Amino acid sequence: MASSIKSFYIGCAKTLGLGDLTKVKTGKERTEIVTKCANGYIKATKEGDESLRSAYISALMLLFWGEIKKMVDKCRTVATLDYEDYVTKLFECINTACESQGWIKDTNLTAEQCIRSVIATRGIAAAFYESNLNKNKVNSNTCSLDTPLTDDEGHEVTRLDLVSDETSLDSDLTAKQFVQSYINSNKIIEAIILDTIAFDNCNKYTKKTVVVKDENDNENKVNKVTTEFWAYKLVQLVSSLPDDYFKSFKTKYSINDLVLEAAINKIRASNNQKLYKYLAVTLADAKTKVADFM
Repeated sequence: MASSIKSFYIGCAKTLGLGDLTKVKTGKERTEIVTKCANGYIKATKEGDESLRSAYISALMLLFWGEIKKMVDKCRTVATLDYEDYVTKLFECINTACESQGWIKDTNLTAEQCIRSVIATRGIAAAFYESNLNKNKVNSNTCSLDTPLTDDEGHEVTRLDLVSDETSLDSDLTAKQFVQSYINSNKIIEAIILDTIAFDNCNKYTKKTVVVKDENDNENKVNKVTTEFWAYKLVQLVSSLPDDYFKSFKTKYSINDLVLEAAINKIRASNNQKLYKYLAVTLADAKTKVADFM
């Protein structure tokens, strides 16, 4: 099964003429190929070119194929997932990184670094989280919903891993359903905050150089990128909702026009201190609801 899946991706990626992507070694050439394919995937997605989109995502899957075995090895205790599930997880991680476009927004980063960062935070972590859901248990090490965070202005809030880039929500549909549940409870401001966390880039990317050993025990310096939910960025986004936010929110959720307009106006009239309070209340409330929702 594994070989047939891989063969499918090889066939799709061949049209790009990039050679054998299963044998690209670490280095500048690989970094450039990953960036080329990631940018190509984003462009093809925007233009609706399904043929090119399939080719580029196939190429990216092959370039990061080794990550599947790493996930399988580290998640041997997760009996509920099979090999195909880990292939899907890799696809989801790559797609998430391409949607975030971290290397385009921050030129100090590369596409490869951003993709690896998402794999590190959503691949294995999501697998363990799903396992815990299936067992009807909560793993506090995997889902630290109440980890205190301090933003650049010194405000402490609660982290909600559920809907950030390190989250356990497996799809846009699940996130939308969670937000809709708040709308149905007439908690519109909270719904807007959760929608922003789920679908906008509220992460802080940190890059540092570390020394790692290769298979020959040689030491090499590599750049390691980590991501974390950034309350400061969330407040910035909410405090400056775009003019078309009303329309975009309406396309995703079922909500009364007047109710939504009133909530948006209330947010726009709030200062940052008030928005931080809204955020803290929202995260604390969501923490109590996520287990029942899932």
